[in-house]
Amino acid sequence: MGYAADLNQQVAGEIVTDSLRLVPELAAIQNASNSIIRLRRARKIRRSAQQILAKCKRIEYTGIREKEFISLLKTEVRLFDSLFLDWLNKLQLNHNRN
Repeated sequence: MGYAADLNQQVAGEIVTDSLRLVPELAAIQNASNSIIRLRRARKIRRSAQQILAKCKRIEYTGIREKEFISLLKTEVRLFDSLFLDWLNKLQLNHNRN
């Protein structure tokens, strides 16, 4: 998708790539024993989520017909970010207790 002639297709490919980066980072946070490493990875995940939102807005402003899909994706990314923060806080509490 990175080689697509259509700019929207290129941005959509970047969204897919950004989303694929989330899983390894989540696994690394789960397995990290050092809180500094967890925080660095958490920042990467939050940055990726923000980049996905920015790219969704970029596609949305070009006047595409699939606005419902982009709106749904943005809602899901925001929900992911909220759930991620809750999970990270619980993970921090569990590591501090051990």
